[in-house]
Amino acid sequence: VPSEAGHSAFPFVGPEEQDYQAFLARELGRDYPTAENVLSGEGLSVLHYYLSGRFFYPPAVGAEALSHETATLMWYARFLGRFCRQWILTTLCRGGLWIAGGIAAKNPLCVGHPAFFQELGMVADAGGVVAGTPIYLITDGNSGLWGAARAVAEYLPGRAPSAG
Repeated sequence: VPSEAGHSAFPFVGPEEQDYQAFLARELGRDYPTAENVLSGEGLSVLHYYLSGRFFYPPAVGAEALSHETATLMWYARFLGRFCRQWILTTLCRGGLWIAGGIAAKNPLCVGHPAFFQELGMVADAGGVVAGTPIYLITDGNSGLWGAARAVAEYLPGRAPSAG
């Protein structure tokens, strides 16, 4: 589904998250953080810095704080779950939610953490939309290329790309 949802404001909840929102906005020099600012590698680095007082670049944060139970893992999983819930409710992607991207693919605990699942079920689920949507984690680093190939195949009928 074409979207620019990553550029929409991220929904922070409660005073603790609002304190983090103000910190993140200051660190990024933005008036309000977007979903992309929160869930990207840059956002992950700032989140870990906020929670631990130590700054690492995204790959190091993954090794340091997303491979076992930490506050960074819990917060990030919660934020990811919230975004996924919003996406499911907004797009009605009943065939499945396919999570792709470096952080989740390289750190699957983000999608398997209880905070992720708790956040998915945080609001009333009208008609069981969220509960009935299967969630898949894509770990293939070339998934974007496969998607582009599919788009080309659909755009140019009769000219499907070869597998070789």
